Amino acid sequence: AFGGGGTHYCLGASLARVEATAIFGEILTRMRDIELAGPVERMRSVLINGVHAMPVRFTPASVPA
Repeated sequence: AFGGGGTHYCLGASLARVEATAIFGEILTRMRDIELAGPVERMRSVLINGVHAMPVRFTPASVPA
């Protein structure tokens, strides 16, 4: 289990959360006008709560010279 706790708690879960936060923070600085480009497809599972597909459309942010 990624972050559910208990006996099978993933030892790398905290590091994965920090990495994901850093990655998404950097991605958001490089994009503007982010919007959904289609329906969000949720995972159908009693074990995993997540998103299977989430199409987005964005305009790249201007790159400093």
